[in-house]
Amino acid sequence: MRRRRFVRIRSLSIREWLLLAQLVVVSLAIHVALLAAPVERVAAALGRGAASERLRRFPFLSESLASGRLTTIVDLATLLTSGRHRCLPRSLLLLWLMRTRGEPVVLRIGAAKGSGGELEGHAWVEIGGRPVVDSPSHTSRFSPFLRF
Repeated sequence: MRRRRFVRIRSLSIREWLLLAQLVVVSLAIHVALLAAPVERVAAALGRGAASERLRRFPFLSESLASGRLTTIVDLATLLTSGRHRCLPRSLLLLWLMRTRGEPVVLRIGAAKGSGGELEGHAWVEIGGRPVVDSPSHTSRFSPFLRF
């Protein structure tokens, strides 16, 4: 796993490195915001920020990347800041970035019963009813209870 992560990071261009650095900072800010406020307020603030003319230009260089490459860099940024359990920060970051591009993105949060009987939660982003990062077979395990 570490080797694969290193290869993914090493393959970034200078432009992508600069974007990754900015997204790491934003990911940390989202993490702190989630400690201080409910997810509904954080998602609403990010939605307002995506509509703001000033924040629409940040992070610099993100508008020039294809959506697939952008999601890869978002995934790396949240992996570096949140580790394995990064679905909520990753989804919130994608929600903001995709909305700045005018994409009709929806954030979903759902729950499922795990194999050991424990409750599992998951957050994901969809465009047109299809998950952006996760596979449909993975997200279909979860019953959505929140939508932003």
